[in-house]
Amino acid sequence: MQITSFFALAISLAALGVVKAVPAPQGDNIVSRIASAIATLEAGFTAITTTVEATTTVATTLADIGTKTVSPATIAPVLPSPSGAPVLPPICRRAGCNGELCVTNSRDAVLTPCVWRPEFACYSTAQCGYNATRRACGWRQTKSLKECLLNATTATATL
Repeated sequence: MQITSFFALAISLAALGVVKAVPAPQGDNIVSRIASAIATLEAGFTAITTTVEATTTVATTLADIGTKTVSPATIAPVLPSPSGAPVLPPICRRAGCNGELCVTNSRDAVLTPCVWRPEFACYSTAQCGYNATRRACGWRQTKSLKECLLNATTATATL
């Protein structure tokens, strides 16, 4: 079951008045936040399983949520394609051992040798996104990125 399914269930239960309030999670650790949300939901389930009807409702809801896959939302403009049909740009993400690649987000692993080059440091502050002209993911070619890459390449060449 995905994390988003728990949140969907929490919202549904809150709307029904079953779970009155979800306490704010403590700390910046995502694992502790998820554990806190799950503990709150489990407490709510214990409280509502006192009747047969409530038990059936919870079991049905959990079965429904457990079979659904929620994909991340894409909020991006629709771009024209050569054929005239609308095309949504892909979601781009960083990849590579040092975050030096900007690739299309997919379930496929991006395998690269784990090496370090001075220019990889430039990508730590660069923006990875969709380039509509090239129709591919890539780094936004800002002035600061270009200068950083030039300086890193020059420094490497003089070694």
